Amino acid sequence: MRFKSVMLLIISILISSCGGDSPSEPDTSNDSVRGFIRATVQSSVWYTNKVTANQDRTTLVIVGLNADSTGTTVKNSRLEFRLLNFKNPGLFGIGEDTPGIKYAVKAYYKTFTVGANDTVYYAAEYDNYSLMDVSTYSEKSLEADFLFRAFNSDSSKTINFTSGKLDLNF
Repeated sequence: MRFKSVMLLIISILISSCGGDSPSEPDTSNDSVRGFIRATVQSSVWYTNKVTANQDRTTLVIVGLNADSTGTTVKNSRLEFRLLNFKNPGLFGIGEDTPGIKYAVKAYYKTFTVGANDTVYYAAEYDNYSLMDVSTYSEKSLEADFLFRAFNSDSSKTINFTSGKLDLNF
């Protein structure tokens, strides 16, 4: 009996120490964010039902979720911004790094339906278009306007975010 208790304790410690620190998948579980993210996406209004944020030494990750229920179908979308090495407000390009060019803002969008195999991932590309204008940035708040164009992995689908606004308090 004692052996089982000790093994259970060891397994519990191992499980609780896993996850959350991978640089490719930062922990976005901070629910203490107040505010909103909204934009026009393909001529339709998009807004968040929930916003989370996590700050590590160099990256602020902001995730906005939108769940749209119609009957028994729940269609979801997830917008993620990664702000890298931010220190001051300003105008920043949004995009994936290319040889010789590193962008301070990354944007990712995902659409999916619960229980269906219809997930589509998009990543923003700068392409002399995608911008974030940060007017307020501190440890306690972020206010910015944004627009960007994002493509799926094989560039066969494009999605446009316009009139975007972030207004968040941490």
